[in-house]
Amino acid sequence: VSFGRLWNMLLLFGVSYILLQATTLSTAKVNLINNGYSTVVVAIHDDVPEDASLVEAIRREFTSASNYLYTATKYRAYFKDIIILVPQTWRNPNDYDLAVTETFSSADIVIEPDNVDRAYVLRPIGCGKTAGQMHITPRRIKGQASPSSPPSRMLVHEWGHLRWGLGDEYPYADRGQAQAYVTSDGTVAATACSVRLATTASVVDSEGRPCSPANVRSCYGRQVPANSKASIMFAQFISSVDSFCTSSGDDGVRHNVEAPNNQNRFCQYRSTWDVIMSHSDFSGGANPPGFASRNTAPNVKVVQRQDSGIFVMVLDTSGSMKGDNIVQLRQAARRFINSATEGSKLGIVTFNSVASVRLNLLTVKTILDRQRLINSLPRIDEPKGGTSIGAGLKRGLEVLAGKTVLSVQSVADAGGNIILVTDGEENATPTISAVYPYLISAKVKVNAIGIGAEASSRLSQLASDTEGTSFFANSADAGLSGAALLYESLLTIIDSGRASSAAAIVQVLSTSVDLPPGSLTRASFTIDSGLGVNTTVISFAWSAQVSDNKIPQITVTSPSSMFLNNSDATYTSEFMSLDFQLPGTAEVGEWTYTVSNPNTSTSSQSVTTAVTSRLSSSNAIILKAQLSDSDIQFPATAIISAELKMGDKFVARANVTASVSRPNSSPVTIILHDNGVGQDEFADDGLYTSSFAQYVGDGRYNVIVKATADTNQARAVDNPISNVDILNDQSISVDNTNDQIANSEPLEAFMRSTAAGFLSLSGYTSRDLMAPARVTDLTATSTNFSTFSVTLRWTAPGDDDYTGNATFCSLRLATSFYDLINMSRFTQQTDVSRSNVLSGSLNPLPGSSTQEVTVKIVNGVTDKQYYAAMTCTDEVDNQSEVSNIARFSVANPPASGSGRSTSGVKLLMLTVSFVITITFM
Repeated sequence: VSFGRLWNMLLLFGVSYILLQATTLSTAKVNLINNGYSTVVVAIHDDVPEDASLVEAIRREFTSASNYLYTATKYRAYFKDIIILVPQTWRNPNDYDLAVTETFSSADIVIEPDNVDRAYVLRPIGCGKTAGQMHITPRRIKGQASPSSPPSRMLVHEWGHLRWGLGDEYPYADRGQAQAYVTSDGTVAATACSVRLATTASVVDSEGRPCSPANVRSCYGRQVPANSKASIMFAQFISSVDSFCTSSGDDGVRHNVEAPNNQNRFCQYRSTWDVIMSHSDFSGGANPPGFASRNTAPNVKVVQRQDSGIFVMVLDTSGSMKGDNIVQLRQAARRFINSATEGSKLGIVTFNSVASVRLNLLTVKTILDRQRLINSLPRIDEPKGGTSIGAGLKRGLEVLAGKTVLSVQSVADAGGNIILVTDGEENATPTISAVYPYLISAKVKVNAIGIGAEASSRLSQLASDTEGTSFFANSADAGLSGAALLYESLLTIIDSGRASSAAAIVQVLSTSVDLPPGSLTRASFTIDSGLGVNTTVISFAWSAQVSDNKIPQITVTSPSSMFLNNSDATYTSEFMSLDFQLPGTAEVGEWTYTVSNPNTSTSSQSVTTAVTSRLSSSNAIILKAQLSDSDIQFPATAIISAELKMGDKFVARANVTASVSRPNSSPVTIILHDNGVGQDEFADDGLYTSSFAQYVGDGRYNVIVKATADTNQARAVDNPISNVDILNDQSISVDNTNDQIANSEPLEAFMRSTAAGFLSLSGYTSRDLMAPARVTDLTATSTNFSTFSVTLRWTAPGDDDYTGNATFCSLRLATSFYDLINMSRFTQQTDVSRSNVLSGSLNPLPGSSTQEVTVKIVNGVTDKQYYAAMTCTDEVDNQSEVSNIARFSVANPPASGSGRSTSGVKLLMLTVSFVITITFM
């Protein structure tokens, strides 16, 4: 098998490993019990035509994958239960059971169309983290893509990304990762795992000549020895590969620590097996090896997605809801009802010390249906009494089940969604604990929204246990009013079950401003061509009840100067709101608006502005966001990540920010980067990340993510695997000159906003316990023979992760890779003296800045391999982990008149640009 074929088949076979989960919702709960993974959900996208052979292929390939996984994990894990979720539009000739809790967005694996037959995982940030979803095309799972790879083996490779947060062990040459490198002993090896495979494969340059350290930049591994052993994260489709690389033992499967690949970069040179065994699936002796002869065939069940959604709103009307809370709840609930998809079913329950049904499930078909639901919302003067959350949940369950709850068995598999909104701790019975067994038996998803700092801490656990989601909205969080945050949360919930984005509701703008008496504010928003018809709503809501002639005065101006004011809007006094429903297709471009407070003697008004629309097609821009963890123990950092997609392309070069509320403090806005730094795998791939460390105390931190771009600023780019073009079954052309941006499509201006969720911090102390971030992109950019020096570049860490300035950075050079591999070895090397800095500085720049320094190599030797690594510390000596290891050598300049380049550079972190055609061997 040709190595060129390996590296590029790997990309096509579904190992495009992208560092982000693409949904704000939690995935289905998969547990490993007695070596068996339970309830793995495989969901088929609505746009996939009905195909019984696809269902059979999923069944067949998971049966084979289960056995392969059991062997690869040394008899520790297999697929026990697989649930296949088919679209609602399929005719159901086999009388499928109806789905209860399974949805497309919460599935572990999704089968969806794409312009390239591939599989990939968008995962949360961090080695060892469980990801969100595996994406596979129908042709790939059916084994019809060319060139072909056993789909069952591809599933296990992708499971490594999805479940255990493993990195790929092959190189992305078009992203600057070397296809070959010079080892510590001076030989040339292929970027591969295992060690034996890397060192025994034939390695040649672009002209087919044997490789040496002098021409390593143009080299690649060509020939794989027969019956090779390798890691599943490198080349799972080779028939002899059936294990993950380990940190010790036989060279046939021993981890290649020196290979410049993503497993080493993000997992700090740990083997894939070490990362797997440290996962909660196996740590502490969990799930020890079972019997080799175990029957690993999974139980496969097929269920069909239900209609547009069934939701019961369970709303708190206890005494603590008086004032702003009930106002914000009513405003958000009204917008939620008006946004509900036609055909969905909604019901309303209220509770204080007791609960009552305001409206049983009603199918939303007309404006009158929506008005009936709005009329059933609690009144502003209604809050009173204690708080029995359990009473509300029980009534909500009865509405979903259509009968009185008499026993746990009486409501089994009732299904549906409860949206619980409350502001307080329980102080009346029944409690959540009393109703909990009924909710679990009924398989009801509880989506919990807490208002204010006093909202019960049990809400997030309840949501997690029932596979729902949870949000907490504090007044003025993240620059938004409570009503705006509530609606952002509700909007996320109501779209959670969609398999197609075409009907999704998009939040274009959501913002709040405090207007003093007699003041005015001006702002703008952008409508793009991907937004829908007769669906764009510009809503304004305010906090204080005033007479009709004192309500905020609003003007809205379209890009063509069409002028709208209060008389053009629907005014609802009892909800203190004005809604502009734009007729037809909303005009594309920048809209401006003004809001003024006509009162001159009363207090300020808090005015929330929100712009929403439905998408016109599945090829519109979608923003999704996620947090790496919801529960943070100080001083750990949290990772905020976002994905921008337009159909099957990713959107790069946008401005993406996160507004984070903080307990008893002002919100802070941070920039999310798509620059390939830190845990961001690739620059310009439409996946944006940032760490968050600006803590001020224990409590909840709400996160709202926004994305904007001016005309021609953002670009639609392909997935990183798209540089591979299939020519035929015998050859692949690999174009390493591919420039994602240069070959991309410029986009129109747009705006998007979405709720990412919340962080709950505990253990905070004012003591500085947080170290600077680990440098992950240290690179040798050039060398100079005359000064015998190297220029190194990296992204500066901060005082706390990437926030602020580190105090000191220590750069060390070595002639052995292994002398820098960990802290104990690193500290034994000599620190680069400031006197040997020829240009630039080792003094830390502000976090996330690009920093560069040129240092002299003392007593250097030409053509010798050198290695560089660094750590940074803050003012109280909190020290970062050792960076990635950069490698380089300084070459003798060519003889004068030789016609060869006079550059003395040999940079082993980089690859040259070239085009090669590889014939399969």
